[in-house]
Amino acid sequence: QLARQFVSSVFGRQQQQQQQPLLLRFVKYFLCHSSMASVRSSAHAFLFSLHRHSASLPEQQLGLLQLVWQLWHELPTFSSRAERYVDLLGYLLLSSPQLDQSERARYCQQVVDMLTAENARLTSHFNFDLYTRLQNFIDLEGFYLEQEPCQVCHEPDQSFVLLKLMEIKSEVKFSSQRHIFKLDGSYTISRIAVRLSEVKRGRMIRCVDVLYNSKSGLNITDLKNNRSLWSLAKRVSLSPSQSEIIAEFSIPIVACSLMFEYSDFYETSSVMAENMHCPRCSQSVPVQPGVCPNCNENVFQCVKCRHINYDERDAFLCTYCGHCRYVKFDFSVTARPCAEWDAIEDEAARQKTLASVQSLLEQADKKHRTLLTHRAAIESALAKLDNRQTVFHSTAAGGANGGRSAGGAESGAEKPRTVISVKQSSSGGGGGSSSAAAAASLALAAATAIDPAINTAAGKYCVDCKAAFAELTRLLQKVTSARRQLFLYDNRHSAASVGGQQNLQRSVSVALSTRRLTCFGCATASVSQCLALLTALVADPAAKSVLQEQGLVDSLLGFHGDVKQIVCLITKDSEPACRRLCSRLLQKLTDSLAAYRQKNVGLLAGDSACLPPPLSVRSEVDLLLDNARLLDSLWERRLACLVSVFHLAVRSGDAGSQQPIAQ
Repeated sequence: QLARQFVSSVFGRQQQQQQQPLLLRFVKYFLCHSSMASVRSSAHAFLFSLHRHSASLPEQQLGLLQLVWQLWHELPTFSSRAERYVDLLGYLLLSSPQLDQSERARYCQQVVDMLTAENARLTSHFNFDLYTRLQNFIDLEGFYLEQEPCQVCHEPDQSFVLLKLMEIKSEVKFSSQRHIFKLDGSYTISRIAVRLSEVKRGRMIRCVDVLYNSKSGLNITDLKNNRSLWSLAKRVSLSPSQSEIIAEFSIPIVACSLMFEYSDFYETSSVMAENMHCPRCSQSVPVQPGVCPNCNENVFQCVKCRHINYDERDAFLCTYCGHCRYVKFDFSVTARPCAEWDAIEDEAARQKTLASVQSLLEQADKKHRTLLTHRAAIESALAKLDNRQTVFHSTAAGGANGGRSAGGAESGAEKPRTVISVKQSSSGGGGGSSSAAAAASLALAAATAIDPAINTAAGKYCVDCKAAFAELTRLLQKVTSARRQLFLYDNRHSAASVGGQQNLQRSVSVALSTRRLTCFGCATASVSQCLALLTALVADPAAKSVLQEQGLVDSLLGFHGDVKQIVCLITKDSEPACRRLCSRLLQKLTDSLAAYRQKNVGLLAGDSACLPPPLSVRSEVDLLLDNARLLDSLWERRLACLVSVFHLAVRSGDAGSQQPIAQ
């Protein structure tokens, strides 16, 4: 009952919104734009439950589908983060029996239109040919030759990791009751843990305040002396003899500095009346006057650095080194680096930000020129591979002809080196490990006889390009964050009216979310997500018939990507679609084999410029094989198509020196 009331309140509130429904903004920012996979998963689970608990209200389920579908045109901007969104959209489409045929056809047509547009953007990309050629030799785990790194596609989904606070601090200060840490950068922190050891009952901590500051560039002395610079993150109460302080944040904080203030203690009135041990000779000394009669040492000096705090003799912490005589601390945080720029509050900060942006752009320009140098080396290596393949095929044909004329003996021509296509992982490290990676690559090349051109291309792309592109991405992320703060500052000071202030956030959101869709990775992800949604829709007989009527099979045959599964699903148990597919495949392979036959005839006539067998029909051959393996009522027609192609290949192979490859 509570779940249904919540559903009704959510839909009622989102219907009252005139500009943008609250639920739509939730879907956009948490399901589609969030850089954290855990947040996207939680948003997906929430929306799934929302749909499930509104089962008794079909109009609300349909409303949820229509609301989520409003973001479909923004799919290219989501990149790989759209996986959960597409999964939810497919579920809503298949779980809405109240959809009529016209609405279903409209949704399917929009998916096909998006797929067509993204495939056209992918194949017309200026790096399409280069990435395609590289894929023949290495695994492309990322696209590192982009002119402008995408802030969505190339922003890693960094998980929170456990870090020792002393390893990420740049400076540290102490007061009698406070630890102050200035971090070496900006961090998003979800959890803080302080381990307490060797706890003495004389003075145990009762309460700890955890404070943070999110502005970088501040002097740690100012942080120590100015309490107004700090914000309270959490107050933790401890029980006597507690051995750990835990501060967890449901909403992570962004901090450049941390402060731990021990504001209350468990202490007895007899603490100062107890005897203390001399830090030099260990003799028991009364706290009054606090001087050892044996060696004249002050018992209130720090046992670690010998510093004496004359203002507060029995201070909890040493103000010089931070040592505590009552407990030992071990600080750790669960965090991840954050590239957000500080908010700009005055003109001096604005000028400083402008100078920083200029410096960052100069560094980015150097990295971009480095990438262009690596790109030229990769293109040169690929050109050598193309030349060697051409020479290999023409030399092999001449050698075969000479062998036949000499009764099967080999000709005197030198046998060229065979090009081996080896998949090499692109998980190389940064620029500092380039020499080690290069040495390992050379050792691998010597052991497996990899062509040096392949080794050069793989090393340049997987090691050098990856490191340079990661650094370029990091620099441009800082530039983007700084420009966002400049934009906010300028608009905040130029807005003269109340209405201008109210529209500021909306204009900032539009201006900063608009970006050029030139990323190869985003286009690839969009094509994959469209294919995934179509694969889900094919499971519905009504949607399958709509897609067949729209001629999806003909459209998919020319696509760049793995479309074998969806084509087989669409043509399964559908005679018109199966007949159309077999006809198209047979025509494509017939034309290709005819062209190859003509090239072989020219090669036998002495044409030294003959090209190797075309690889443009590899996807068609793979689709033909998957289609023939499909078990349905039309298997005879599929088998007949495969046999026809085999006969064509045999007849075409008679004219050349190379027999067709049986698959």
